[in-house]
This record gives sequence, structure tokens and C-alpha cells, in this order.
Amino acid sequence: MRAEQACVAEETFSVVRHDVRNKLAAARQAAAYLEAKSRKMPTWGEDPRFERFFAMIQSQLELAETMMAEHPAFHRVYAPNKVRTATAAIIDAACAATSAGPALVVSRGTVEPRDVLVDGPEVALALRCLIENGADANGDLGEVTVSGRCMGDDYAFVVTDQGAGISDERFRALVRPFETTHEGARGLGLSIARRVAQRHDGVLRLAPTERGARVELVIGAQAGGVE
Repeated sequence: MRAEQACVAEETFSVVRHDVRNKLAAARQAAAYLEAKSRKMPTWGEDPRFERFFAMIQSQLELAETMMAEHPAFHRVYAPNKVRTATAAIIDAACAATSAGPALVVSRGTVEPRDVLVDGPEVALALRCLIENGADANGDLGEVTVSGRCMGDDYAFVVTDQGAGISDERFRALVRPFETTHEGARGLGLSIARRVAQRHDGVLRLAPTERGARVELVIGAQAGGVE
């Protein structure tokens, strides 16, 4: 629960931070334009407050942008606690925590054993998001298959559904926070999974499959190594 709340908060902060920084940049451009125009007016030299006020506006906007970009409160809510964890245990935790309803059928594919240095609850949360997305894609039919495979020094958790499939373009759109195809949904599942992968030096990607969609959550070796 702690990992889930933190991931939701971080995704929300990331969107707010991006939008606010864009607005601050627009305000800086507008202030620079007005300053350039004001410098050509006779009142500029007659009143020293013009130059002082424009300098204050620019400095405060720059400070606000720096705070949004670098302040820890907006940058990182949750510090991962990485310990060596069996990949099968992560999959077990993800499947146990799914909330897609009794119609969800999860089957286990081949899970290659490996101990990975990760924040177990956080990776399980990301995997759970993928399982629930797969259940949504299936509707009332089909099952979601979860497997795991070694990729050299990296490790990939793989979730495959039997739905209608998804294009690369649509997948890239849905990975953005608050993008969803379901009314009333938060649209954070894939974006949380991507953030977790990135925090573990990995990647979230769509892989080819004959039916449905196949999504890989790759944990990178640089996250601390795998054994």
C-alpha cells in the first residue's frame, strides 16, 4: 500500500511539475517581451522601479522553476528499499494483490529462477498493474499469463493477455500518466510500471506476440545486479 500510494503521488507530481514549468516558461517569455517594449518608452528612464520590478519578476520565476525541478518534495516521494528477492516471490505477491475481480484468471508461464536486487513491493506493484491491464483487455474471456526470463544480466517479467492487442503508438500514449481507455479509471497503471522499471535501471516495453498484448517489465543489472 505504501509503495502504491507513493507511486501515485509521484506520477501526479510529475504531471503537475511538467505543466507548471511550462507555464512558468511562458510567463518568463511574456515578461521579457514586456521589458523589451518598456525599455523603449520614455517612462523607463523616468522611473527606476520599472527595471527593478522586471528584474524581480524574472528572478522569482527562475526561482520557482528551480524549485519545481529540483526540490525533493516534488522529485522523489518514495525511496526504494532494495533487497535480494526471488523472482517467483515477486510474481506471487503481484498475483495475490490483483483487484481485477473474480473473473480474472492468471496462469503461470515459465518463470526462470533468479534473485534480483530490487524493491520487492514496488516491482510487485508494477507487475500487478500490468496483470490488471491485461485483465481489462481480455474482458470476460481469456486469461492473463505471467512469466519471467533471464536476459543476460537483466531480467524480464512478462505479462501476456488474449485481448484485441495494441499498437506501438497506442501503447506509447497509454504509458503517459492519466491516459486511459476506461471511464472512471485513473490511467496510472502503465505509467507506474514504467517509472518502477526506470527506477530499477530497466524499461517497460511492448513485445511482439501472435495474440493479444505482451508487455515486458525489464529490471536492469545496473539496479544492483542479479544472481
